[in-house]
Amino acid sequence: AIKYFTQAIETDPRCARAYSLRGAAYWLKVWATVGHAPSDCRMYEIFRNKFSNHDELDLALNDLKEAIRLDPRFAEAHYGMGLVYFDKALYPDAITSFNAVLAIEPEDCDAYYTQAIAYSKMGDKQHALNNLNKIIELMPDYADAFFQKGLIHYELDENKEGLYDITEAIK
Repeated sequence: AIKYFTQAIETDPRCARAYSLRGAAYWLKVWATVGHAPSDCRMYEIFRNKFSNHDELDLALNDLKEAIRLDPRFAEAHYGMGLVYFDKALYPDAITSFNAVLAIEPEDCDAYYTQAIAYSKMGDKQHALNNLNKIIELMPDYADAFFQKGLIHYELDENKEGLYDITEAIK
């Protein structure tokens, strides 16, 4: 896929979508190379360190930045950039990218969700909960939002709220 998107870019270097899609292809190539993240916390840190240093992630960022330069309102490119920053554990940059998505598409639940996880990883549980509540307002059956809310409530020793949210997630 990377080869074909490169050809499309060579044909039309002003095609923001081709840059965005090639960036996504680089990102997917890294995931295909490293596989799924392990659930064990210590192993996850080792995995993340290996994952976040792949050159393809930098190539993806370059393409996504070019797509945004060509079309600043290209929400898909901002979202892709947020995912790459998230995978590189650059959470403030990921949050900024997801803010750009939400400025363009204010009801994008996936952007709210990944941004909530980034906030949570930074220790900003209140912003994470605000995002998760916004998702539930927009999409009341978004089970992952309830599940993440439950986990955050448990981390905050708010067990009653955590139990409620986990119960809602599995309904």
